[in-house]
Amino acid sequence: MLDPGQIIAACYDPVASGLRVFGGSQESNFFRQHGTSPVERWYGAGIAAGTDLGTFSTTVNVLRAIPFFAPRGGTLDKLSFNVTASGSAGSKARVGIYRATSHTNLYPSSLVVDGGEIATITNGVKTSSISVALTPGELYYFAVLTGTSAPTLRAVTAPSAFPLLGIDTSMGTALGTFWTVSLAYAALPASFPGAATVGTGSFPLIAAHLV
Repeated sequence: MLDPGQIIAACYDPVASGLRVFGGSQESNFFRQHGTSPVERWYGAGIAAGTDLGTFSTTVNVLRAIPFFAPRGGTLDKLSFNVTASGSAGSKARVGIYRATSHTNLYPSSLVVDGGEIATITNGVKTSSISVALTPGELYYFAVLTGTSAPTLRAVTAPSAFPLLGIDTSMGTALGTFWTVSLAYAALPASFPGAATVGTGSFPLIAAHLV
């Protein structure tokens, strides 16, 4: 039985070789506005619900990867983030996309695209042009790495974050929302570095535009 106002959708699952049915607000990311007409909208990684955004003070030489699910695929042409407090001279960042290892091993694996270096010495929205066709039903990660001088970025706060990475064995109060690992600033590596740990709470808002 359907609840009033419940979102129902279906798409072909290439892994299961069958039709996958989605129901409930948690699957509402099946529906996304593409292009620029009638409006242009962007979609952030790791957002579950709510509208609670804040800021995140980044740390140089730390790579963070935030989950982005692509239930129906699509093509991304831009990645973007918002600098709310710029770094000093030489401040810079890179954004990119990694694949998850599998549906049951959620560790980031191979690099899909490195969006290149972006100066973060001024405030405002920074955008990288890309061209990435997403595979329907796959999990990706939007990654961000800062160097030289760390900027503060617009962020997804804990109440709005999707706890894809669950809870640890202590059964405490912090839910896993992203991966984090130390990495000297450079071009994003072809394979995600080993020994990353699960981050909890808020994380930088990295958003994508679909064509």
